[in-house]
Formats: sequence, C-alpha cells, structure tokens
Amino acid sequence: MMSVNLTRPSIFSLFAAILLVLPLVLCTGGPAFAYSVTDTYWVDDSVGYVDVVGSRVYAPASSDGLYVLDIGDPTDIQLLGHYEDENARLGRVVVRDGYAFVNDYNFGLRVLDVHNPANITEAGSWEYTGNPYRAEGLALKDNYLYYTPWASDIQILDVSNFNNIQQAGTFGIRGYTSESGCVMTTIIQDDILYASYGYGGFHTIDVSNPTNPIYLDGVYHPEKSDDHRFFLRDGYAYLAGGDYGFHIIDVSDPANLANVFSHEWTEGEVLNGSYSIVLGPKFDGGLQYMFVWEGWAADCRMHVWNVTNPENPVEVAVYPKLSGYPIGAVSDYYNGYLIAGLRSEAVRTYDVTEFHVPEPATILLAFGGICSVTFAVRRRMKM
Repeated sequence: MMSVNLTRPSIFSLFAAILLVLPLVLCTGGPAFAYSVTDTYWVDDSVGYVDVVGSRVYAPASSDGLYVLDIGDPTDIQLLGHYEDENARLGRVVVRDGYAFVNDYNFGLRVLDVHNPANITEAGSWEYTGNPYRAEGLALKDNYLYYTPWASDIQILDVSNFNNIQQAGTFGIRGYTSESGCVMTTIIQDDILYASYGYGGFHTIDVSNPTNPIYLDGVYHPEKSDDHRFFLRDGYAYLAGGDYGFHIIDVSDPANLANVFSHEWTEGEVLNGSYSIVLGPKFDGGLQYMFVWEGWAADCRMHVWNVTNPENPVEVAVYPKLSGYPIGAVSDYYNGYLIAGLRSEAVRTYDVTEFHVPEPATILLAFGGICSVTFAVRRRMKM
C-alpha cells in the first residue's frame, strides 16, 4: 500500500495551489472601494447644480454667476471662464450646442453663449412674470425648452431665436397641485418627457408634438418621498426620494410605468434630502453602480448600490461623506469621478475609480484553481 506524501507536492499541485490563491489575492487584496476627495474649486456662493458636458463642468454659483471648469484631469480642476451679473441669481442649468440655458431666480430664463468660456455673453433671455424661484425642470427638445417654475405649470418656450424667445404654450401634470411641490427634474428621451414632481409623483408626457404634450402615466410614492433627481438607463429610471430613500421605476413602456424597487432609509440613517443620485458607468464585465448621497448635513453618507439587476439591487457599501460640506441637489459623473457642487461654495471631484468587485475572469480563474486542487488531492489519495 502506497502512502500519501504531503511534504513534497508535485509541480502540478503547486501550480494548482497558485491558481487557487492568486484569484483570492486579487479579490481581497486591498479595499473594495477607495473614496477620496481629489480636488476642490472654491467659489463665492452656493453651488446646487452642475452639468457635465464632456470634460467641462458648468456650475451656477447663485449670485456669483456661472463657472465653466475643465476636469480633463479631475485631480486638477481648472477655470476656463466665469460669467457674472450682479442682478442675477443663477440656479439650474442645462447646456446644449455651446449654449447654457440657466434659470435666474430673480428673472426667468437666461441663455448664455459658452462657446468661448473666456468670453461668456448673454445670447437671449425670457422674463417669467410669475415667480421664477427654483425652476429646476429644464429640458430641451429641438427648438423648444420646457421651463417649470415652482408650483406652476410647465412653460413651453420657443427658443429658435434667442433674440425673441416666445411662450408657445403651457402644460399641467394631471393630479398636480401646488401643495405637492413642483417639477424637480425633467429629462426628454425619445419624444418622452419624464418629470419628477416633488411630493406629486413621477410622470411621463408625450412631446412628439412639442407644443401639444399628451399625458401618459404616473406613479405616486409615499408622502415623505420628495421625488427629485433621477437618471434614465436601459428602460429604468433611478429616482432619489429625498427623506424617504430612492425608487427604481420600469419605464420601458412610458404609458405603463411600474415601480419595481423602493428603498426606505432606516432608523439611524441621516435624512434631510438625499436628492443627489448618480449612475456610474459599467465596471468589471457589466456590473454597474449607483451612488446616492444621503442627506445634506455634516454627518450624511454616500451609499453605493449594485444595480446590475435594477429590480433586485444590492447595497455594497456605505461611507461617510468626506468633510462636513453639504452636497448640492444635482451631481454628475465623469471618467471614474463623481462631480458635485457644494452648498458651501465649491465644486469638488471625488475619486471612485478603484471601486471594484472580482472580474468574471478572476472568478473563473478561482473556480479553475479550486477544481485543480480538488482533482490533485483526490488523485493523490487514490495512490
């Protein structure tokens, strides 16, 4: 009878052991998520919103005007240009084809020519005779801008001629009342306008005829869900719900919306407006992540969710917000970095490039190593 010699493994066994250990090292060697501040650009008033176009950040700083920043190197934010009007108080902004459409809380709509950031000029304007405060719903379709002031209907503006912007109509959300807040975010995709309505739900409107919108459907959430910032991707809307948490909505059929997932903040989590929700790109063979800021206070946190399956997402990390500066309502993502305005007068970049999980190839390698070791042990035991 032959004995098993465990002190002098064969070359095959050593190779199998390496195959087993290597993936484990790759999977566990270091933190799963590196979250750090990479740079901060200080301004002179609150930055509640940012719009990232390419490697440029357009950041309205309320009474301090509009900043255009270069984040081609997110670790070294550079100023490209600054526009300031002492009578303006700038809020939400969207940028298209070298023009920034920005709400002025004191006036209405301003259109800024940002082709040359070093020489930003006003290309046109439209005065809203009501209260233009917090017109956060700005969306463009062709030559029409859908502009929504607080507690008011959507104003449909013809912006084909910046020197003569005209109102082309209005549209009210079915079931909307001023008590339910106002349009917080609007996005137009494939002739559908998606609108979050504060405490009034999430809605879809057909704008294939820009001046004659048709209401399609809406989903309503619990009273404390202040529906705010959202992103659209692959037939789903990812919606921040303020003090409630967040929701994921199936929008594959805009006329038949379905809420497929809701997460409610639990006891001990920080409330007061988790408005800023950001989708990162696809990592590691298709996995994708959602970053959710929880609260504005100094002790708020950032949550990371794996939303590869939007109807069954998994929270994979929770981290304290770095520094005590409150995050603005609208953040964005660029090339491995989160871009956020700070209500404490700054624009900041956060490095999330090292967030990872085992790649499929690594998992296969680990599986192969385990199988090889199992085979080797069984082979030697039979000897």
